[in-house]
Amino acid sequence: MFRCQKCERIVPAGTRTNKVVVATRPRIYEPRGQDPSERRGRSRFVRGRRVRKRKPYDKGGAGTEIVRELSVCPACAAELNAEIAAEAAAQSAPVLNADVETEVAASAAAEE
Repeated sequence: MFRCQKCERIVPAGTRTNKVVVATRPRIYEPRGQDPSERRGRSRFVRGRRVRKRKPYDKGGAGTEIVRELSVCPACAAELNAEIAAEAAAQSAPVLNADVETEVAASAAAEE
C-alpha cells in the first residue's frame, strides 16, 4: 500500500508501484581502478597468503543520472509514459524528403 505521487490517492495493498523517471541530467564518470598498463610486471602470487581479486579497470565515460523519480499507480504510469512518448516524438520529428514535403504543402494549399 502506498500513496501515488501524482494523483495523491492511496493505492490498495498488493498493487505494484511503478517508478517513472521525471528528470535526468548529464553526468561524466571518472575512471576507476588501476590502469591495466600500470599493473603489468607485478607478482600475482604471495607465499602463504590468499591473493585478493583485483577490481577490473573502468575507463569511465559519459551518461545520465536520475534527478527525480515518482512512485505512481498503474493508471498514472500509463498517462506519464504516454506524455513522455509524445514529447520524445515531438522532439525527434521525422525527416521527410523533398518530394513528400512538396506534396504535403500542395495538399494543404488545395484544402484552403
